[in-house]
Amino acid sequence: MFDISGRDNIERFADKILGELSRPFNLEGRNVAIGSSIGIATTTPTTDKQVNEDMFIERADAAMYEAKRVGKNGYRFAQTME
Repeated sequence: MFDISGRDNIERFADKILGELSRPFNLEGRNVAIGSSIGIATTTPTTDKQVNEDMFIERADAAMYEAKRVGKNGYRFAQTME
């Protein structure tokens, strides 16, 4: 997403996604819910040119696996690139 900024706003959005996905729903007569883990990678205007798409995805992917490792159904931010 390109139109969201600030850690608090990003966290609220991630919480909203997790909350919506965890709401039970009916699937062919069965009540089911989806669990998810979110990896969040961010960048600043000063680093935009330094981070290519593959690097960005790798950072988000690593953060997602960290979220899974610490208990699933949560989110983690990727380490900031230096």
